[in-house]
This record gives sequence, structure tokens and C-alpha cells, in this order.
Amino acid sequence: MICYLKSPLRKVGKGILFILVITMLSSCSDVGKENRRSLMQLKLGMNREQVMIIMGRPHHNAAKQIEKGVSREILYYETATVIPSAQLTALVFENGKLVSWGKRSHHSEEHP
Repeated sequence: MICYLKSPLRKVGKGILFILVITMLSSCSDVGKENRRSLMQLKLGMNREQVMIIMGRPHHNAAKQIEKGVSREILYYETATVIPSAQLTALVFENGKLVSWGKRSHHSEEHP
């Protein structure tokens, strides 16, 4: 037998869902804001460990060897204020040193 929620209970459920969604979006906003502030502390030439102390754990990463003796790793951090993963900022490392960061810093023919 299928049981349907009565209208008042359904409204309460929708209200709770709305509160959960708003809470999730505001916490994503906080992460994006904090990451944008942390970007201002970065300096070219920092190693991966130094960057991760400032930025924390990345959203995701990618790595590959782009030519003999040169490896590239990209760490992606959320910097959006509303929708998670809508805006990721790339931090690009070559041979373990930070060489660039920004939304388009990894766009090249050789990016991982």
C-alpha cells in the first residue's frame, strides 16, 4: 500500500529541503570566498606542500609528463560563490613548483 503525505506534512518537508539547500549553498559560498582570499597569499616558485598549507585540499587534480624531464600537475580549487564546481581555479605546477594560477592558466595544447 502506498502512503501519501498529507498536505501540511508535505509543506514541512519542502521547507526543510529548502533550508538544507540554502545551507549547502552558503557553505559553498564560504569555501569559494576563503579560497579566493587564500590565492592572494600564493607566490610563484612555491612548492606543492607550501601551496597546500595555504589552500588546503584541492577539489581535484591532474598530472602528466609534458616532455622529457618536465612534469606538470594542476590542482583545481573551487572559487565560486553560488554553485559548487561552477568555477574552478587552476594552480599549475611544473617539476613541483608553482608556475601559474587562474581560470585560464592551464589552457594550452600541452595541459594534462
